[in-house]
Amino acid sequence: MANKEKRPAEMETPTGTCTMTFPDYNMFSEEEQEKAAKIMELFWMALCVNGLKKRSRKETGDLPTVFAGLRGHISFLDIDVHVNGWAEGDKPEKIGVHFGDQCFDEQVEYAKDRFFEILKGMKHDE
Repeated sequence: MANKEKRPAEMETPTGTCTMTFPDYNMFSEEEQEKAAKIMELFWMALCVNGLKKRSRKETGDLPTVFAGLRGHISFLDIDVHVNGWAEGDKPEKIGVHFGDQCFDEQVEYAKDRFFEILKGMKHDE
């Protein structure tokens, strides 16, 4: 039967299962998948600190602000922490995570601990 032809009424409904295959875009080894998950967690924590709305110092006052940038060409996550809010000319606390570094896990743990401190200080419901 051609692609767009209707099925004749006397023909039975097809049965069975249909499977779709998608290209495997996952180019990570198991170890790289674990690293990627840790990096995504840091991005998530940055979103938790910042929120998703546009921020200016006028609107947020001295709430902490985090800038996180992925520098894929050098396997580096660059995190700038503005503890008292962002303002032009401020010197942020810098946190770097090198994906290929032997100290990767320690760098991730330091960044997570720092984010936890910031988030704890931002809690208003306690």
